Amino acid sequence: MNWNAIQAVAELAAALGVLASLLYLASQVRAASLEGQRSRYNEVSSSLTDISRDWSISDTLSDIMFRGLRDPSDLEPDEIFRLYSSIYGTMKAWEAAYQYSLQRGVHAWGASGLRATMSSLMAFPGMQHYWVARRSWFSTDFQDEVDRVIQLGAPRMDEAYGDSVGSPAGHR
Repeated sequence: MNWNAIQAVAELAAALGVLASLLYLASQVRAASLEGQRSRYNEVSSSLTDISRDWSISDTLSDIMFRGLRDPSDLEPDEIFRLYSSIYGTMKAWEAAYQYSLQRGVHAWGASGLRATMSSLMAFPGMQHYWVARRSWFSTDFQDEVDRVIQLGAPRMDEAYGDSVGSPAGHR
């Protein structure tokens, strides 16, 4: 075997080594990307779960939320503040999920689940009242998304609970 043949074999081995390294690197980048998507979804989901838990564990806040979602004019000014503060956190979490989904930073199944939740809640008059008053606090593209969700409509949450008078079953 001459030196040219040895050099050709060495170059081929080096090229295969580089190719193997690139394939490994690509798999690591993909795994990191998927982990980032899971992490962002978990962050948004956890935020919404915390807000939901806050609504449910406080009798006062729960009452304000149910009355305010149905008809915000039933609330006192301090109750409107609590309602709007709670809704703001929810809307910011949804906006984060929406922005992540635009950047493919959240799996499609996660984004669609969060959008379905938003769609159900945005059907409430109190949510729409909030949206008219505070939409400017959110990005323009998210404003357009929420407007689409409202326009498409969704069954109201009280309908999902089977109570036709406008409040979830068992809550009066």
